Amino acid sequence: MAATAITVTTIDRTAITPPAEVAMDVANGNVLNGNSGAQWIEVTNTGGSTYTITASQVNLQDGVASPGKQWSIPAAGKRRIGPFPVNVYGTSVALAPQNVALTCMGYQLSPS
Repeated sequence: MAATAITVTTIDRTAITPPAEVAMDVANGNVLNGNSGAQWIEVTNTGGSTYTITASQVNLQDGVASPGKQWSIPAAGKRRIGPFPVNVYGTSVALAPQNVALTCMGYQLSPS
């Protein structure tokens, strides 16, 4: 199956209500579409153990595929991750959560 897209909320001067976090897709992964290098995700760990999330890099390092950048989310913790440079992660950032205890939401700043 295809990776589950993360909905991105634009932050502007009107003051937004934070969107509901959604469970990350361990089986198929997640994707942050439309990446311009100005998006980030907020990940919450609702579990009792530390779990990781990995972002796959699209560019090779000296001809060798990278395993991706990993971040640890502590038990009952929250992390803001990003931005994701387009030249490293592409316009569709592939994200692999380690456990279903991870939930997330995406954000970007308004261009004006």
